[in-house]
Amino acid sequence: MSASGAGYAIVVVETTGLIVGSDRVVEIAVVRTDLCGEYQDEWSTLVNPGVPVRATRKHGLTSADVAEAPTFDELIGTLNSLIAGRVLVAHYARFHLAVLADEYERAGWQIPPSTPCACTWDAGRVFLRRHLPRDLKECSSILGIEYEEPHSALSDARATARLARAYLSVQPLPPQLAGSMWDPETVRHACPGPPWPDIPVGPVAVRRRRPRNEIPVPASPITVAALFQRLPRSSSNQEPDASAADAYLGLLTEVLDDEVMTDDEAKQLVASAESWGLTFDDVAVLHRRFVASIAERMANQAVNPHPETGHLLALAGYLLVPGTEATAMLETAQTAWRDKLRTRCRPLPPHVAPDAALRLGDELVFTGGSPLEHMRLQMRAWMAGLVVRRGEVSRSTTALVVGTDPAISKLNDAERYSTRRLTFDEFAELVEYVQP
Repeated sequence: MSASGAGYAIVVVETTGLIVGSDRVVEIAVVRTDLCGEYQDEWSTLVNPGVPVRATRKHGLTSADVAEAPTFDELIGTLNSLIAGRVLVAHYARFHLAVLADEYERAGWQIPPSTPCACTWDAGRVFLRRHLPRDLKECSSILGIEYEEPHSALSDARATARLARAYLSVQPLPPQLAGSMWDPETVRHACPGPPWPDIPVGPVAVRRRRPRNEIPVPASPITVAALFQRLPRSSSNQEPDASAADAYLGLLTEVLDDEVMTDDEAKQLVASAESWGLTFDDVAVLHRRFVASIAERMANQAVNPHPETGHLLALAGYLLVPGTEATAMLETAQTAWRDKLRTRCRPLPPHVAPDAALRLGDELVFTGGSPLEHMRLQMRAWMAGLVVRRGEVSRSTTALVVGTDPAISKLNDAERYSTRRLTFDEFAELVEYVQP
């Protein structure tokens, strides 16, 4: 691989657990892109952490898998040459980059404290605001991004790189992100950034993971409740500390990204809450906040259809939030989202007839065009309150948006159902004036 330079380095680590400061890296991957998010190269390896491997249910790795893998000390020179001078990117960067910094320090080195960083999880609050996405799997699903094997470091890094590329394709950049590490001009000035340590590069015997076939075993809600009940009670009604709250919610997102909480994960959540000084009452507040965000996201994904509540109620059960309260959160979120979308609608220009306008919740199918065109237009559709379907055209499809070299099957289905067809250019204009 070539030497590092201006651009992004997407970094993903799989670890022995979820506690920053004590758990170790068992797999690491780097995908490098240019300033526009275009793929350059990638690198990954298993890592021998020197301690027993846990969290096998999540990442599929065992102590036997990593026994012959290089240690972090052995690979740090190669890794450093790949990421030095670039903007470091991760999905939930607060976790991945903190673990990476810990490993550097254990090896006797330091990542420069002012290294520019970007987080696709945080940025999703802006780019995918109508969905309030949480985990990488969901963000990828929203944008139709290929995501081969969740919790394989290289697969996660590739998916994060594709997500970053989708964000970088949005022009103009949302004003909230002007001057951030999602602004190519800002990145040009930020790179190569502060000086990185000059770590000797030695030979690394890269090890790859084997296929996995693990099925998660969910914890009993009674067991989870008993664990959380061990936390101390608050003596005041103050809000949880903001930094501790953010860290806990991020960890909760990591734990529930597969919609299952195991006994080990529940224990790690409680241990982390204790280490961050959170009480039972603090955690109860954060659990309600988390369930409310899931309810809001579900409402944002379902302008027309009513979402299934089973997923929400299952998560609420793990987090000791009553089902009636979770259902009320969803109903409130649905009402608020519909009202918010209506206020954002712009008047139609004179040359667009009312019956030609797209409306909130209209279902679209895209076909043809370059991958970048496709991604940009889908992003604009999601942000405008339209529903993008990735299957075939059906009776419920409002319009088929057609670029160059479209799929013949979709064109035939559109003709069979008398589905409206829009060119990419026609859609690009109409999406600016979506109506209630």
